[in-house]
Amino acid sequence: MDENRLNDAEDAFPDDIYEAAARKLFELDPAAHCRLLGIEVTGEPTVLPDVIPPITLSGDILLVRVAPQRLAHVVHVLDRPFDLEARMMLYRSALWRAYPDDEVSQYVVVLRGDEESPAPGTFR
Repeated sequence: MDENRLNDAEDAFPDDIYEAAARKLFELDPAAHCRLLGIEVTGEPTVLPDVIPPITLSGDILLVRVAPQRLAHVVHVLDRPFDLEARMMLYRSALWRAYPDDEVSQYVVVLRGDEESPAPGTFR
């Protein structure tokens, strides 16, 4: 592929377009996305409304009920933010307040890796 065309394509779209596209794919078929991430599901997964305060948002966040009393919190980010761990703790505290009786598992999908973060398609 022509390197200049690749750079032009990268400059043509804001970074958050990739995160929004990943969210849309998740919303179209949450069960398939859960399988891809290795999230155990009982019944039909349901995407829930956002409860994370907008001031803390980075990347695209999904909250999915994957079983009674069990939630999966999935964050899609283009690159690994330097403060990822701190943000995940903020998100977790908001989720605990909103869903005090539920078990919450958190997942981060890094869409574009670098030398310090997982390569695309690597889930931890």
